[in-house]
Amino acid sequence: AELSNLPLGWIELCKLLPPVRAASPGGYSAARAVFAASFVTLRLLLWPAVTVRFWSDSLLALRGDVACASRGATLFYLASNAVLTAMQLGWGVIICRRIAAAASAAASAAPSL
Repeated sequence: AELSNLPLGWIELCKLLPPVRAASPGGYSAARAVFAASFVTLRLLLWPAVTVRFWSDSLLALRGDVACASRGATLFYLASNAVLTAMQLGWGVIICRRIAAAASAAASAAPSL
């Protein structure tokens, strides 16, 4: 999931240093597109799949079906995962709305035939 941070780093650098963005406007736009695609793929599609497996394994451990070194640590990780998953979904909604707005703007700007 951290791979989506690479294009995000470039986006933030361009925001902090406007001359960098001015020198590479195509790079900034490409980074935004790569970030959106990687975020949706890694954090909205793959993250939930991994999370379901994590919860399943953790709940088995809490029930005593498999070995559990620390019940408290398992509960802490489950709570942390729930918070992180909620954050991913919240950011995902924002990103998907921006993708939809950009697609709508692009469709409006396209010449009609």
